[in-house]
Amino acid sequence: METIKNLPPYQDVFFTHYQCNAWNNPNKIYSLHIIAKGITLSYEFDPSDENKEKEALEEYSSKVQELLNENLILVHWGQTAKKYGVQHLENRYKELGGDKLFPFTDSYPLDKSINLSEFLWDKYGNSYIEHPRLDKLAEKNNFLGNRERELGDRSYGQNRISLITKIYDGEKRGTLKTNLSICQKEKKYTAKEYALAYHIHCTNNKIKYNQLTQEDKERELYHFSNNTIKGNTIRKQLDNIDNLIKQLEIEKGLKERISKIVDEKK
Repeated sequence: METIKNLPPYQDVFFTHYQCNAWNNPNKIYSLHIIAKGITLSYEFDPSDENKEKEALEEYSSKVQELLNENLILVHWGQTAKKYGVQHLENRYKELGGDKLFPFTDSYPLDKSINLSEFLWDKYGNSYIEHPRLDKLAEKNNFLGNRERELGDRSYGQNRISLITKIYDGEKRGTLKTNLSICQKEKKYTAKEYALAYHIHCTNNKIKYNQLTQEDKERELYHFSNNTIKGNTIRKQLDNIDNLIKQLEIEKGLKERISKIVDEKK
């Protein structure tokens, strides 16, 4: 899915999550969960019964396909890695004697989904919450689903996917608690405006922008584009960005070069 600025309405999405054991048996699936239209669907089974595990994967895949056919958007938390996500589920299904778990599209569901973890990182920057982010958001917002506290509980799997929906809802309502202040969380300015503010800072302080190494340029622009500016000087420049742009003679092509650097680093 293309980068989005705002999350879709709750009624336009559905959520998926599943449990595995990355240490003892990295491929084995323990449970799968879907929340759609306010209903929680859990595919749970005896971990020692691989036939039931295979059936649960098939039922889960079928339901996901059904919801996608209804033009709902899939929301997940970090299911983009080989060891956790679609490829992981496909590999496990083949280990259990299956052929293809998600036959409807080879790119399922990445081209149709919202990675909520990535969305929050893109919007607020790396420092909005500590690692592990899902657990820390649960702790900070007093939500159920904290792995450190609940792993092993019978309700953990359902609480975990419910946690993702609550984070989604909190972000939609503007009530989600993070490490960022309200001012930072709103992120009033775009990445390119932060980068331009840095250039203005260099100009006002007689720092030769063009004398910076490419590595320094990219590091500083990326730093400011992620809303980690410290100090009032640059914040004031941002608040007065339009007037400053008019007052300064910005060299030809500067905006385009800044845009290119910031876009490449995103």
